[in-house]
Amino acid sequence: MRSQLHIPCLLPRCALSLRPIFPDPYSLSALLHHCSSPALPRYGQQAHAIALTSFLAAHPLVAARLIGMYSACCMPKAASLVFNTAPNSALSNRVLWTTLIAGLVRNGDHRAAMEKFRTMQVMGVPPNNFTLPTVLSACASERALRFGCQVHGCALRTGFGASPFVQSSLVGLYSNCSDLASADRVLQTSDSDDPVPWNTLIVNCTRSARHEHALSLFVQMHLRGLALDEFTFPSALNSAAFSGDSGIGRCIHCMVLRSGFDSHRHVANALVDMYVKMRDFTHARGVFDQMPERDVVTWTSLLVGHARQGSHEVALQLYSDMLARGVEPDEFAVAGVLSSCASSTALELGRQVHAAIVHRGLDAFVSVSNALITLYARSGSIDEARAVFEKSLCRRDTVTWTALIMGYAQNGRGGDSLRL
Repeated sequence: MRSQLHIPCLLPRCALSLRPIFPDPYSLSALLHHCSSPALPRYGQQAHAIALTSFLAAHPLVAARLIGMYSACCMPKAASLVFNTAPNSALSNRVLWTTLIAGLVRNGDHRAAMEKFRTMQVMGVPPNNFTLPTVLSACASERALRFGCQVHGCALRTGFGASPFVQSSLVGLYSNCSDLASADRVLQTSDSDDPVPWNTLIVNCTRSARHEHALSLFVQMHLRGLALDEFTFPSALNSAAFSGDSGIGRCIHCMVLRSGFDSHRHVANALVDMYVKMRDFTHARGVFDQMPERDVVTWTSLLVGHARQGSHEVALQLYSDMLARGVEPDEFAVAGVLSSCASSTALELGRQVHAAIVHRGLDAFVSVSNALITLYARSGSIDEARAVFEKSLCRRDTVTWTALIMGYAQNGRGGDSLRL
């Protein structure tokens, strides 16, 4: 930070000094490195001018720094222009290619990064330990499994297949492309102690409802002595919740307590959610009460859990406490409290919640509209239910139609029900 503060003073002196300055590639490279910030594009361009006037722009080290500087300044077109105007002798430098590919990925142009890597291979420029993870990251973002497999083959041919960086990126690629078997094979052959690829695979197994495998990977991490962190525990707890195995859930909870991660809000939220899904509201409330800081996810998990369990008075009290503590409810919390209002025939409270929903713009969610229709229909206010239905013209699903049809039937208006 201190070096950046000197740049506005340094560059004008260099650029405007009456005495000629002849920088060397290394000092100019250092200057460009300090200009690599979105807040300093003008000074980076002045440094580029110095490079041109001193005939150093074609030097591979300076050219790579220029590409990196423009990429960091969110100017990928300028970075590509530097690369395209580089002399043919510089195009055999893999650092130049890697810097451009990394810049394209950094600026979100993953397809262009993949094409540059393809061109790099055609020209016979070998990748390095940083090229391959960067390209694999682009493949993962684009879910380009076939291209990623080709990059995997390139890594094996060039001897980088055992690199921890490459293996981690491969696990990310295969996981993002839902090829969990290939991701698992890469992971099992890895000797790295890096928990990132393990966390990546556990998260994706959980998302793909492969909860037993996610828990198996969690156990393997523990047995290998790998670091379990705030990213590992929530996924393992989520899988434990869906597996219905309360024993392993409590074991993971004990590990969380021993490792001190119970103070992390995301981990504590996962604990509350796990106990709620297992209908163990005593432990869920215990974790909830011990949390030093709660967010909307914490409150919603417990509120919706009680609403689904039929403990509507508790759910309504949680909603009141949530508002009293200044926590803005989301669409899930609102749908849960409306469900409790409907089941406990608390029509007036439901109307108050409806007014707050409209004020916050949450009535745009289909789940909220459905809950409102159910509330009014069960409370005998079928005309209000119909009004909500009419306003939800562009966001109706099967539940919306069913709620109103059932409402008409329950309120003795079978003809209207049939007409729907």
